[in-house]
Amino acid sequence: MKIMIFNSLYQQNAVGGAEVSVRILSEALKLQGADVVVVSLIEPHKPAKISEINGIKIYFLPLQNSYWPFAKIQPGMAAKSSWHLRDIYNWRYRKFLLDILATEKPDVVHTNNLVGFSVYIWRLCNQLNIPIVHTLRDYYLLCYRSTCFHNNRNCAKLCSSCYLASRPKRFFSKYVNSVVGISDFILTKHLQYGYFSQAKKTVIANSVELPANYKARSYGNGKLRLGFMGRLTSEKGVEVLLQACHDVDNIELIVAGVGDATYVDYLRSKYNELSCRFVGVMEPAKFYSEIDLLVTPSLWGEPFGRVIIEANGYGVPVLGAKRGGIPELIVNGKNGYLFTSREELRKLIFAFAQHELDYTAMSKAARAMSEKYAAAKIAEQYMELYSEI
Repeated sequence: MKIMIFNSLYQQNAVGGAEVSVRILSEALKLQGADVVVVSLIEPHKPAKISEINGIKIYFLPLQNSYWPFAKIQPGMAAKSSWHLRDIYNWRYRKFLLDILATEKPDVVHTNNLVGFSVYIWRLCNQLNIPIVHTLRDYYLLCYRSTCFHNNRNCAKLCSSCYLASRPKRFFSKYVNSVVGISDFILTKHLQYGYFSQAKKTVIANSVELPANYKARSYGNGKLRLGFMGRLTSEKGVEVLLQACHDVDNIELIVAGVGDATYVDYLRSKYNELSCRFVGVMEPAKFYSEIDLLVTPSLWGEPFGRVIIEANGYGVPVLGAKRGGIPELIVNGKNGYLFTSREELRKLIFAFAQHELDYTAMSKAARAMSEKYAAAKIAEQYMELYSEI
């Protein structure tokens, strides 16, 4: 079976967890015996190219729009508005896609994040009678920011601009044969707005590469080492964690990730009295070896939270905000705890720091629970789905 996977970004230009998940899935599908081809984007005006990464053939197509939306420096409002208008239905990929589809002849097209591609892919594949699976990894179909988060709060409903931009996307979602939510939360949110009326609906979680050299963990009488890993942006809630650490003794905090320099400088300055290290980008294996607990204090409706299962794979329990898809990954007292406020988080940190909770048992349970997200098991679920459609 030949599977053609579309995602806005791939390994060499990845910026977030979605790209990691798509890469892991692509390689796991290949190990399952599928013939996998990936189509991704590069900056405008660069020539299209074909690469091979870890045995996967990758088509990199030049973005058919005015600027690269993943750059650190972005243009003004007028240019952004024009960009998003074109991105609603970008037919300018037609020749590229027809050539690739004719060459590769996929049995199934599997779309993921479509920023830059647009839902035009669905219409074209439907015209060519190629079955389509779409995995919901963000809120691109609902929100032009892809977050449904604005002015430091989750959007209770679609604003007028998002509503207008989303209507064509909702219309073309009828061409998708099967829609997958990486959490029940993100799937339900899209179905509430009338998306994917003709599609088979299912939930398949993201996968994780489990470390082979896992050993049971414990911590003694030293300081409790807390960790945060992710984008250093307000919606990720890192400041909630920093505030919760005030007046809690016997703890250290490691913050891994990058973000806007002004915001990071603000955090460093305001919370400089805490025992906290900002380490920037850090390899997961090294990061998880240096912490006892991971904290995911997200303020926005996190579609999944792959750092949770990643941490669990290393035997690291997680304290997670009760928002978005996070509650689907944490069982209180097993692989971590959920919290609904900064004060609840502070009490949990204090309880672990004072050795009031059985850390060793929780660490073992975390590792055991992570195994259901192993790459091979998730790939098997997708292979079954491809066969069905």
